[in-house]
Amino acid sequence: GVGTGSVGGYGGGVMSVGGGVAAPQVIYRVKPEFPDAAVRAGFQGSVSLQFIVDTQGNPQDIRVVHHVGMGLEEKAIAALRQYRFKPGMYQGHPVPVQMAIGVDFTLN
Repeated sequence: GVGTGSVGGYGGGVMSVGGGVAAPQVIYRVKPEFPDAAVRAGFQGSVSLQFIVDTQGNPQDIRVVHHVGMGLEEKAIAALRQYRFKPGMYQGHPVPVQMAIGVDFTLN
């Protein structure tokens, strides 16, 4: 069979963008829900998440890198779980890729 190597990866075959690894592309995104308590308090913020896009284009192993509170982290994770990506590619094959994203919560 055909295998893939790990180039500048994070171990376990997960790769990082660069060195011939093409970044995953968002093909479906969901706007996060704003928690009611945060709206009532006039609270805004940005949650930073780190995750892996698997070879099927699904976000996995989602971790919060920057916490802001008021339930925004949970809503950001719930939205990201629904995202779909065109997987990252290396030498013509889909590979799992480490990614980071910022989810902004702003009141109009």
